[in-house]
Amino acid sequence: MYYSLCSQPWLMPDDASWHWQESLSEHWVTPARLSALLPDARDWLSRHPGQRYLLHSDSALHFSAALLACWEQGKIVVLSPDEHPATLAALQSSTDQTIPTRLPARESHESALVSQPQARTMDASAIAVELHTSGTSGQPLKVVKHFSQLDNELGVHAALWPLTNACVISQVSHLHIYGLLTAILRPICEKVPFSNSQTRFPEVLLQHLIEVQQHAMPATIISSPAQLSRMPDEVLGTDVPPVTSPQRLFSSGAPLSQQDAIRSESLFGCEVIEIYGSTETGGIATRRQSQAAAWDPLPGVTISNVDDCLCVHSQFLENPSQPWMQADRIQLQGQTFTLLGRQDRIAKIAGKRVSLGRVERLLEDFDKVTQLRCIDLNPQHDRLGMVVAMSPDALPQTHAERQALQQQMQAHLARELDPISIPRYWRLVDSIPLNSQGKPDRIAISRLFADLYDRSLPRWLGQSRPDANTAICQLEVPFRLASLEGHFEGLPLVPGMVMVQWGCDLAAEAFAPLGDFRGLSRLKFQQILQPGQRLTLRVERKPHCIAFSVTSALGRHCMGQLDFSGLAEKTIP
Repeated sequence: MYYSLCSQPWLMPDDASWHWQESLSEHWVTPARLSALLPDARDWLSRHPGQRYLLHSDSALHFSAALLACWEQGKIVVLSPDEHPATLAALQSSTDQTIPTRLPARESHESALVSQPQARTMDASAIAVELHTSGTSGQPLKVVKHFSQLDNELGVHAALWPLTNACVISQVSHLHIYGLLTAILRPICEKVPFSNSQTRFPEVLLQHLIEVQQHAMPATIISSPAQLSRMPDEVLGTDVPPVTSPQRLFSSGAPLSQQDAIRSESLFGCEVIEIYGSTETGGIATRRQSQAAAWDPLPGVTISNVDDCLCVHSQFLENPSQPWMQADRIQLQGQTFTLLGRQDRIAKIAGKRVSLGRVERLLEDFDKVTQLRCIDLNPQHDRLGMVVAMSPDALPQTHAERQALQQQMQAHLARELDPISIPRYWRLVDSIPLNSQGKPDRIAISRLFADLYDRSLPRWLGQSRPDANTAICQLEVPFRLASLEGHFEGLPLVPGMVMVQWGCDLAAEAFAPLGDFRGLSRLKFQQILQPGQRLTLRVERKPHCIAFSVTSALGRHCMGQLDFSGLAEKTIP
């Protein structure tokens, strides 16, 4: 059964039929566990007065308790779009308090006033939360959501796809509107358990599915194209215990390719439902690609074509009487529509307006190119950067091969563009970095060009996490790398200890906290690494060390083991 947010379902007495939920492991948030933590959240708020509270906990349990406690007291919750220190610092300057990522226990358990809040009616017109756009088409923008908007959308979801007795497993961040609605608020409003953390790794997803099956309950998976496109075929293969198919699987953040949509339905044995929308609009439309490629507007949403772009009228908007223009081009087909891509992004380079979308489209037909992202590198460089994703077998491995391909692409663009519109800085990768919502990750894409501004850095070309104990990073040795100076004249090469430092840096980024560095063992340097070479840096967390290796198309360059004081018992099985 669905209860509206304004009815405050978390304050309703638990039904006896829900007691089975308490036998679930600590990886789940249940109504009883949420109720048990709420007094701690109320106590913290009572000792930290304010009106606007920054919330960015990655724990669904602590996030939910803090969120609901704020709403009970009429506070506005501000969500950070990411965990980057600069983003958090900027938001902290505009909020009164920052809620701890883990709520401390109450100092006193005697205050009935704190443990049980005074009954108050929640105002549907009040601001519930401030979110921020992902910034993929510019700087992140603030978007406010009122309780009425959230309740309207939650009610539509519950009517279309009820969670009756289901457990919700999330692979996405709840700091964005999609994860907030589907992975946090829906299970709270429908009184069902939900996962306490993002199940980013396939093996963790499988463990959750097995546990749900042991309780004879259906699962609903909240996912994204970033997760589903990388889901291994063997996640539910013959070498694992039989797993009951989920009730359904949701995907949002970006359109899922038809291949991945159909493959996911076959892999999980359930319907894959995509939701299209934005932070500003909430959900707009839905589709199931195994049945149709076009998008169907959600109940309460009407659409029209204005200058070839999508115009939305929706009860999920802050002002439902005002239409909202999306920057997405569409083709209407009766009451459904097809997405044709984003309206052109415009950059101003040396005083001239340049369409980034046009630059990308001119290269779409290049052989083996899978994705393109043109970015404005202002203000540091008054030129454009281009990220070209190619199939792994086509990626050039040597500097000469990369230069030749880059010159071919620049010559191709020169037929249509003036020189200032042709990207000067190029990065060839196997995939465009995506955020947890499946959209191009603005900060990670900027990192591809970080070596332009800091000569101590290798050229970062992306990284992946095959599992919880492994991180793999693609790098290139820039000719401008500072550590090449004096090492050696006539034959520049990367010092061995610089490669070791790269291993330490990746381990710290992937597995923090590691504690103090205590030494090296089994260190081998097997061949030199020179400027222009592309390499793969791999670190693997073991019970008592971090194993690392540096390899390239020429073979292994370096390997060894790193010892840190905090490693014991850190390995995730």
